[in-house]
Amino acid sequence: MNGARFARTSAVLMAFWLLLVGTPSIEQVTIGLVVCAALARWVPRLTVAERAPRLTPHRALGLLGHAAALVWSTVTGGVQVAWDALRPHPSFAPRVVERDTGLSRTLSQALYVNTITLSPGTLALDSDDGTVLVHCLSERFADALEEGRIEYRIAQALEE
Repeated sequence: MNGARFARTSAVLMAFWLLLVGTPSIEQVTIGLVVCAALARWVPRLTVAERAPRLTPHRALGLLGHAAALVWSTVTGGVQVAWDALRPHPSFAPRVVERDTGLSRTLSQALYVNTITLSPGTLALDSDDGTVLVHCLSERFADALEEGRIEYRIAQALEE
């Protein structure tokens, strides 16, 4: 790790440490400096070998668009699930679907799995080499996965 990256990582970790501590004493600052320096030196060895894509304005806008779509689908999906749950005869028909994402980057696949898990009515059960096993609360949620909008948004933002 070069010196600039080490200093930057240490500074970010120290800022987070100070945020957690609140009003720090000299002992807490000293402990924080030691722990943050050790983490800054040690953590890069634990990271995935694949380099993250460079954050360009296009990718940043794509990620913001994905976040906005996720918030919207979370709200509307939550209303749908609540409505079905409160009806006298819910229309739940749970099923498990296997979905091949076609996403090549580890970061893209992780974002896809987390998006599914955060979306009401779906839960990612397993993920392996771009194939995701998903529990869907009803056919409507399975159909939404098959449309592939989530993969498309993620691919536009993160894939090359």
